[in-house]
Amino acid sequence: SGGTDGPAQDLRHACSRRHQCAGRRSEHAAAVAGRGCLTAHARHAPPFLPVVYVMRIVVTGHTGFVGKNLLAHIAMQGAADVACVTLPDSFDLCSETAIDEALEGLEFDHVLHLAAQSHVPTSVADPVGTFDTNVMGTVRLLRALQKRAFAGRFLYVSSGDVYGIVD
Repeated sequence: SGGTDGPAQDLRHACSRRHQCAGRRSEHAAAVAGRGCLTAHARHAPPFLPVVYVMRIVVTGHTGFVGKNLLAHIAMQGAADVACVTLPDSFDLCSETAIDEALEGLEFDHVLHLAAQSHVPTSVADPVGTFDTNVMGTVRLLRALQKRAFAGRFLYVSSGDVYGIVD
């Protein structure tokens, strides 16, 4: 590094939104660091380029079946106006502190809540633990969002298994 901040010294690199952005790698990496690209790009975009609104969506449960497939689908679509922000793999819905720490400093517009204990045999073997994760975990997440004056959309995704055997 060690250059000036002028455009001639900037490095060109592709960010997760599949477009070219100008900026020094270290600044971009630090700015994006799991928080989507809008803030990072607005800060180092040349003044002659318009800043495009990017819808930032926090996705819980990104390591599950639906989460993995959803993120892969969004990535394949190359949606430049959507930035999915995933929470750490160790994200724990059963801990208010963990939820607060995971959301700390994030800027987002909406929440797509996929995290849950979805294995039916586990739910039968440990109904109290399943209730704590799925129901009370969602309540904890909603309370954490309420503390942050969250005003976006919250989409809660569940399973048909919640209805039991349907004739």
